[in-house]
Amino acid sequence: MGIQIMAPNEQPKKSHFMDVVIILIIVLLIGGSIALFIFGMGDYSEKKNMELTWAEIIHLAETEDPEAEPEEFIDEAGNTILITAEVAANDYLYKPINLPALKELNADTSGYIYIPNTAVNYPILKETVPEDYFYLDHNFYRNYDKYGSIFEISDLERNVPDIDNAVNIIFGHHMASGAMFSGIYAYEDQAFNTNPIYIYRDDMRVEYAVFAVCVVNKNDPLYDFDAYEIESQNYEDLLNRLVADSKVTCEATMPGTDEPIIVLSTCKGASGTSERLIVCAKEVRRVVVPEYYDNLDDVHEYGGEEEAIDPYEEGIDTSNGNSINDLLTTEQESEEEE
Repeated sequence: MGIQIMAPNEQPKKSHFMDVVIILIIVLLIGGSIALFIFGMGDYSEKKNMELTWAEIIHLAETEDPEAEPEEFIDEAGNTILITAEVAANDYLYKPINLPALKELNADTSGYIYIPNTAVNYPILKETVPEDYFYLDHNFYRNYDKYGSIFEISDLERNVPDIDNAVNIIFGHHMASGAMFSGIYAYEDQAFNTNPIYIYRDDMRVEYAVFAVCVVNKNDPLYDFDAYEIESQNYEDLLNRLVADSKVTCEATMPGTDEPIIVLSTCKGASGTSERLIVCAKEVRRVVVPEYYDNLDDVHEYGGEEEAIDPYEEGIDTSNGNSINDLLTTEQESEEEE
């Protein structure tokens, strides 16, 4: 060990090592803070752009064509209902939704979903290519957007109309901002399960009642899109399982095997989770647009002649092989609720 010899009154030389370490730490902290600020501003900007985009779309959907004639619907008793402002104000089934205007901007618009007392108020986009899941990360304008859209699987993947498919699953991301399908988390509250769901289509408007709220794995057989046919044994088994596994006791009873259902599906928990929250609902009320009254096979209970409608297109490649729930897992972003 060396011995430092100093002259009288001479002070030991101060080491600069700790000064350098402190300076490096300060630089790293400042740099990290700047990076976090830039990242946060970018994320904030993305959120604001998403909010503005959807606010614009919702405004368009709720703006009626001033030249259009008042809408008419036929209810389950066969009565014709003229939709006045008073009727629309008192019943969400008649909420003004300008589907033609939405379809002009995006022909994949297949409907509109509205859930009172939540932020769920969006167009539904239908996939056209099986197992592609384009709207998982694209918005209404078909631009890349990590928030995606509310979407449903193509008829080809659901094997409609070759089978009378009993289950239609509608997907949406769960965002910490409360956007997209975050609102369906409200159904985990026992007191909320009587809150209705409304879906508006070109041909009809339907009110749904929730009969089960479950948490399932992403590989649950429920997601086998063409596995459940009306009045089949496996559909009955599915309904029994959903009711048995429901996290809340719903006022609505289990549907019969002759009744199709909708399932709203989103991620449950943090990014990358394999769990899905599903809200299962059955139809309780429907009104039909008059021009469809006699020619849609799924409104034959109202009377009239059935007419086969073929939604298929030729030459669509179905060999992609992606799993929708795998994509939902891998493409969730850090903005999701932790």
